[in-house]
Amino acid sequence: GIEGTVKIVIDIDENGNVAAARLKKSLHPDADKACLDSWKQARFRPAQQDGEPIGVRNFPRRCRFKSMD
Repeated sequence: GIEGTVKIVIDIDENGNVAAARLKKSLHPDADKACLDSWKQARFRPAQQDGEPIGVRNFPRRCRFKSMD
């Protein structure tokens, strides 16, 4: 099986939705896609600046894959 880590960065909009996800460290095409697809569906509490919700760019995330064999 595939083992290792996929590293990505995501942009989160002022509503807490993932606006974009970009690959930073590839593992395998299937693992890369699974990681990106998973984080694209995530929802967050928006960051705030001066009490107002703001977007965040280049927030680092990762997915670890481990064989279950």
